[in-house]
Amino acid sequence: AGVGKLPTEAELNSAVSEWSRMQKSLAPSKSKITDFNTATIVYDARTGQYYYGMNKGVKLSGDTLNNTLSDILPQKSLNRYELGNCAEVDAINQALNNKANLNDLYMYTIDATTNKFRVPSNTFGTSKIACENCTSTFLGRVADIISGWNK
Repeated sequence: AGVGKLPTEAELNSAVSEWSRMQKSLAPSKSKITDFNTATIVYDARTGQYYYGMNKGVKLSGDTLNNTLSDILPQKSLNRYELGNCAEVDAINQALNNKANLNDLYMYTIDATTNKFRVPSNTFGTSKIACENCTSTFLGRVADIISGWNK
């Protein structure tokens, strides 16, 4: 199946960068939501839908971690980050909770770092490879990790 051509890397970058700026500008100033430094866009090739995620997003949203994700995350963290903390997990979790299939999903992740005044850093919008936890969880299970993964 599928709903047409895949979005380009530039289109994904533009969409997730804009989403990140919007999240940060709309959030109350002392809110935890402005603290995120990584953002992911997930494209579902079957439905044409987009999902957006931020690091700490699952915890902040209060969403339930999808059983599929619980089953495929490593038993313990492969790096210094808490399991399930990543922007990729937040976006994929939303997709799975909306009945998406992992193998239809394309992921693209960026650096979304801003200073305390919400001014984007020099690296804001640059693609970011998946960490060890996300590489272990998603590589070979999703259609593609367009922004790259840990080798």
